[in-house]
Amino acid sequence: KRLGDLDVVYMNQREIALHFEQSGDRWLADHFHSRCLETGSMIKGDDRRKEGEAHFHVALAYEHRGELHEASEHLNVFHQLAKGHNWHTETGESLYPIV
Repeated sequence: KRLGDLDVVYMNQREIALHFEQSGDRWLADHFHSRCLETGSMIKGDDRRKEGEAHFHVALAYEHRGELHEASEHLNVFHQLAKGHNWHTETGESLYPIV
């Protein structure tokens, strides 16, 4: 039951992050991407996909702010988690080739 609850929390946080991205509020978008990473790190039943996806989006947030070292660290974690998986975004794009 709790795993399902965490999935719902993650998806809601992700939806809020996307909303703020689209509205141009980078600070709040970045905040919710960080929250996604916290929640995604607690979800283990999905081959750590949500954790990997969250690292990917946090890396993009750091890159957008010009914090390239931090972005690189999160992208490296994403690559390690994504190895051997064929993860896709909500729109069907493969996450691994994007990076």
